[in-house]
Amino acid sequence: MNDKKIRVGLIRMDSHTMYIGILMDEHDPALLRGPMPAADGSALHGWQASGTYLYFYTTYREPMEMTVPRVDGFEITRVWDEDRELAELGARVFGSKPRVCETLDEVSDDVDLVVIGDCKTEGENHAQLAAPGIRKGVPTFVDKPFASCLEDARALAALARDNSTPILSLSIMRETPGLSHFRNRLAEITPLNLGLIHGGVGLRLDGLIHAISAAQHVFGTGVRSVDVMGDGDVDVVRLNYVDAPDKPAGGVLLTKSAGGGEEVTVSFYAAAIGKHGAIRSEPQNDHTHPYGMRRIVEKIKTMVHTGQSPVPMAEILENIAVADAVRVAHRTGEPAIVEATDEP
Repeated sequence: MNDKKIRVGLIRMDSHTMYIGILMDEHDPALLRGPMPAADGSALHGWQASGTYLYFYTTYREPMEMTVPRVDGFEITRVWDEDRELAELGARVFGSKPRVCETLDEVSDDVDLVVIGDCKTEGENHAQLAAPGIRKGVPTFVDKPFASCLEDARALAALARDNSTPILSLSIMRETPGLSHFRNRLAEITPLNLGLIHGGVGLRLDGLIHAISAAQHVFGTGVRSVDVMGDGDVDVVRLNYVDAPDKPAGGVLLTKSAGGGEEVTVSFYAAAIGKHGAIRSEPQNDHTHPYGMRRIVEKIKTMVHTGQSPVPMAEILENIAVADAVRVAHRTGEPAIVEATDEP
């Protein structure tokens, strides 16, 4: 396996899928640079309107030079989307000229890896999209969120376990290098009193999972309960951790961007207050997200080569369990316990 390229089947041609795809395979940046609308003239995803190009090609004097290095060893061979025209547009980008599959089941045939991209949804059909490949034993990456609720996430994890299929799911915020740098600075101010993640909070899982994953990245796992505040929506979440020396004694606050002050790009920040001072991260936004996605692609490659997920399933399940608890707390107005996710 290590001496040949990993054949990849891409499912759902949205912006995250294209982020992953162009990090894996040769592609035509000129196509990404110019709009690629569907026949009716509408731009369905950011990559069709030059959004992906904007963040992966940032050298002014070398417009065709990719700023974020690709991860070698991959080849996109199959693509599928329920909108066939969208799949055909996506396939045109890659130099490998992948086959546009007629059915979802076909995309996991004769491949070494299935990638399910997800920029905009809450993961409600991830089990359906992942099941054919998992049953065939094809290593599978499921973009965030892993599933729309903990019950579905457990079922998807069980399906992978029962078929001895490695499976991985990560948010960009779980791997962005800027948050890794910030996490490494926490020792400057320990013991910690309070942590903060700003951005992505709300009831929609596509944003909330990013915020929870950023907290996992910086402050680790071990959330035991949540409190929420908000007028109608969720504006503030407090993650209450297990009592441990390396956890903030007052928990971690997840806070929502406040109206007119929002930036043009989607930004996240981390901050922490401790006995010896306070620190804050640089903004983690669309300009830094590609570097987080590159780290994810490296982990995907490790999973295929080793046959094992590089991230424990308990950790993958925890951010869904936390999200479930946020929804319970919002509905009841009371603190909610986070279900345990330790694997047997």
